[in-house]
Amino acid sequence: MIPGTHTHTIEHHILQLELCGTYVAHMWHICGTCAARSAKDFDTTTPGLTPHGAAVPSSVDAVPPGILGRRGVAMYRRSFQQKGRARLQFMGCSFYCRVFVDGKEVGEHRAGGFVPWWLDLESPSPSEITRELFVLADNRFNRTTAPLHTGGDFWHYGGLVRSVLLHDLPDDPREAWVWRAHVIPKASEYSKGYPSGQARQNCDESCVSKSSFDC
Repeated sequence: MIPGTHTHTIEHHILQLELCGTYVAHMWHICGTCAARSAKDFDTTTPGLTPHGAAVPSSVDAVPPGILGRRGVAMYRRSFQQKGRARLQFMGCSFYCRVFVDGKEVGEHRAGGFVPWWLDLESPSPSEITRELFVLADNRFNRTTAPLHTGGDFWHYGGLVRSVLLHDLPDDPREAWVWRAHVIPKASEYSKGYPSGQARQNCDESCVSKSSFDC
């Protein structure tokens, strides 16, 4: 233990699972309706939508500088195990993303780039089950679905460009739980051979208060 530090025990432990690796996937150059917001009846269960494989995280349009990469809709599919309530976190999906679980759309995202975002999943029945994750990532320039990426001399790469994570949540949605912790080091302590600072413990939306402690 570093001198001057304190140990804090968190009763509820959140399991974090990386859903990275190989997905079955495909890149459609012309797919006028599959990523459109109005296409609510899009059927993700068709196996032919994802005939190939793709690593996640990765880019679907990586090209040398000065060359316009492929424009279209990338489709990703993989299975995952869910036990109880869970949170799907995407660390970066660009430009416009739609997320389906077991064929049902559960959310979308328009900021693109390297902006982390997440979707909460209710406990399935039975409580532990194998589910299917299907993601559409549209990297076409569009002022409605990708308002931050409308062309120009710079734009982000398209696809699932950062990790996808699955977090276990408490069974009771009213229970406060630690979502993340920020450690702010003190510059004056580096000269002593070890960093010291203040860590702030942030709760999720259901938490009624936030606590801080020294480390």
